[in-house]
Amino acid sequence: EGLDLYVSNDMTANHFWRFDSVTKTLNEQATIRGVAFNHQSAAEASMGIAATDADGDLDLDLLVTHFTDESNTFYEQIRDGLFQDTTDSVQLGDSSQDMLGFGTQFVDLDGDSIDELLVANGHIDDFSHKGLQYEMPAQLFALDKDNKWQWVRDSATGPYFEEPRMGRAMATLDANRDGQTDLVVTDLFRPTALLVNQTPRVSETMTVRVAGVDSERDAVGTTVLVTSSNGTQMRQRMAGSGYQCSNEPILTFAIPEKDSEVSIEVQWPRGLTQNITVALPQRELLLVEPSDDN
Repeated sequence: EGLDLYVSNDMTANHFWRFDSVTKTLNEQATIRGVAFNHQSAAEASMGIAATDADGDLDLDLLVTHFTDESNTFYEQIRDGLFQDTTDSVQLGDSSQDMLGFGTQFVDLDGDSIDELLVANGHIDDFSHKGLQYEMPAQLFALDKDNKWQWVRDSATGPYFEEPRMGRAMATLDANRDGQTDLVVTDLFRPTALLVNQTPRVSETMTVRVAGVDSERDAVGTTVLVTSSNGTQMRQRMAGSGYQCSNEPILTFAIPEKDSEVSIEVQWPRGLTQNITVALPQRELLLVEPSDDN
C-alpha cells in the first residue's frame, strides 16, 4: 500500500522515496536500495527514466539515461525494493558511452511480450571541435537469446533512427488505435516526430485502463498481471516515465491469437487484490476498482 517515488538528479545522487505504510511517510532510501549511484559509486548526469519488467520476473526494473562519457544505467530489481546496477552484464554500457540520452521508454514493439528499449539522444551544445557529436541518432535496443541488449541498427527500423537528431522527450501512445504502441519524440530544433509502429506482430494486443474509486481516480500504482498461454506479463500504471512527458495511461499486453481467455490479477494502490477471468477476443478493457460501499 502506498506509492514510491524515484527521482533522477543531475550530477548528484538520485533519490528513491520509499513509502512507509506504518508511519504514512516517504523516506529517502536511494543509497541502501541501490539506485542512488552507478556500480562505481558515482553520481551521474541523470536525465530520463524508463521502467518496466525488463527481465520477466514480475517486478519493475529501471533504465536511467546519462551524459556523454557516462553510460546509461540499468538497475535490475533483484529483490523487493532492492536494485543492482547490471548495465555491463546486459551490454548496455558501451553502446551509450558516446551518446547523451534524454527521453527513454520500454515498449513491446512486436507483441512477443518482451519489451524493446528506445532512447532519444542529442547534446546540449555543439562540442564538435572536441570530437563530440552534436546531433545524435535515436537508439533501439532488443534483447537477444542470451538476454543481452543489442543495438538494432537495421534500415527496417525506419529513417528516423538513421539520421542524427537533437532528441529530447519521448512519450508512448496508440496514435492510430490499432493496438500497437507508437511514439512521440520532441526535438530541440525540428518538428515533433510521430513514430507509428508498423512492426510485424507475433500476437494480438489487449489494452487496459484502470480507474480508482476508493483509490485516487487515476489509480497510479495499480499493478496488472495478465496470464495467457505465453505466461504472465506485468504492467504498472505509473504517474510518469521518460523525460519531461507523460504517456497515454494505458497498459498493453500481448495475447496469443489461439487463447480463448486470460486471467487478470489487479493489485489496487490501497492494497486490494482483484482476480478476474476475461473471455477473448477482448481488445480494450476498463477496470474499475471495487468499492467498499458495494
